[in-house]
Amino acid sequence: MGIWLRNGTGVAKDELESFKWYRRAADKGYPLALNALGGCYERGEGVVKDEVAAYAYYNLAAVSMEEARFNRGKLEKSIRDDSRILGQQRTKELQKEIEAKMASKRTAK
Repeated sequence: MGIWLRNGTGVAKDELESFKWYRRAADKGYPLALNALGGCYERGEGVVKDEVAAYAYYNLAAVSMEEARFNRGKLEKSIRDDSRILGQQRTKELQKEIEAKMASKRTAK
């Protein structure tokens, strides 16, 4: 759904709503959604531009996704070292948040 909303495929283009759908999927740990959120943060689509957050989401997705490794590498060339370090720290925080959400949903079942 996030992709359709971002591109306006079969629905009205809506970057904010697209971001929300990517976020829902990312909260479940889906690499494609994590990578897409990285792009949203990098370009400022549906959310305020934030290179630290972009790096963190690309970094999470890069564990299992070549495209995310490429995106992270491209971003690394254009951001300051302190932003990269903050992105690495944010990656750890996001991983814990995602794991907690997923554990909470398993417990709720």
